[in-house]
Amino acid sequence: MNPLGRSHPMVILLYYVSAAVLMTAVSHPLLNGMIWVMSLFYYFSLAGMRKGLRMVWYSLGTGVLCLILNPLLNHRGETLFCMLGGQRITWEAVQYGMHMAVLLLAALLLFACFSYLMTAEKIMTLMGKRMPSFALLFSMILRSVPRAGRDFRMMSSLHGSHPSMWSALMGMVLEDSVARSLSMKSRHYGMGLRSSYYYKRMKGIEICLCLLFAAAVAAPVAGQRLGGLRVRFFPSVRIDSLPVWMWIIFIVFYSLPLLWRGKEGLSWHLSRRRIIGSSIPVKKSRRCT
Repeated sequence: MNPLGRSHPMVILLYYVSAAVLMTAVSHPLLNGMIWVMSLFYYFSLAGMRKGLRMVWYSLGTGVLCLILNPLLNHRGETLFCMLGGQRITWEAVQYGMHMAVLLLAALLLFACFSYLMTAEKIMTLMGKRMPSFALLFSMILRSVPRAGRDFRMMSSLHGSHPSMWSALMGMVLEDSVARSLSMKSRHYGMGLRSSYYYKRMKGIEICLCLLFAAAVAAPVAGQRLGGLRVRFFPSVRIDSLPVWMWIIFIVFYSLPLLWRGKEGLSWHLSRRRIIGSSIPVKKSRRCT
């Protein structure tokens, strides 16, 4: 029950590229928080509760680190928050650190959802014909990151977190990459007509979705540039409110995977209830006397 994952790889790629461009171009704190919440719910529906909680734990650690380091390294701003070691800690730097932490968390969750949907087979389908070397390299990177995480958890549970364990983990990652590249080379990947990839033609509705994604990005970015929407933190904080039409576009755009998945889940639930609820009469066999 994952409609976006069954779509053409170009639809998945264009959606998440549009989501990242829209997030960085507008860069509104409330928008970044909304993107983080919706991406978190979608990642929970994709990966499950256990992996979702692990992702939240790791991403929150990164966000807290960004929140702490930014005021210590950035001393711009007009409002003094406190003095620490003879250095000015300004309120504007603290707010900017909060903003960058939420932006980083939202970007991490968007990339996590994208890496979960964009498998190696879809990358080969998307770029195997025109860029075979880059497609192979990108698929190897996406494949090695979760595998390295599984190997790290297994080795740390057995041997603990020692320097020798880290070197062994790095050796395993490099060995797997070399073995995969030699395997593809022995199969003559990228040479002549022996390159194997699955070509999938885009449907009409998928082309319409790509056009809608492009329009959903172009309209708010143009409205921000022409309307004078300002989000700044230095020397003083100024955060303009987003118009209502922008909020409608953002909510519909970023909740599209959840709505799509929920619609299919509801359809499957109703169909299952109709199948289970329909009683099939069973004829009783008559016993011969």
